[in-house]
Amino acid sequence: MQRFLKPWEHDAAAVWLVFDPAGRLLGEVEMPAGLEVFEIGEDYVLGLVRDDLDVERLMLHPLTAAGAGVTP
Repeated sequence: MQRFLKPWEHDAAAVWLVFDPAGRLLGEVEMPAGLEVFEIGEDYVLGLVRDDLDVERLMLHPLTAAGAGVTP
């Protein structure tokens, strides 16, 4: 579940809450600003980002418990 961003925070990095199958909160993951998420796997997030010229680029964002944006 993604935390709500206020309209003036559209350039801020998105924070997602991560839950286990039982519904317990495992932590938070900070995603790059502007990332449009397509797929979330066990250890990655696949999405689309756009640069200043609106050129699209696929981004594979790794998820590890030891870093890469994860806050336990």
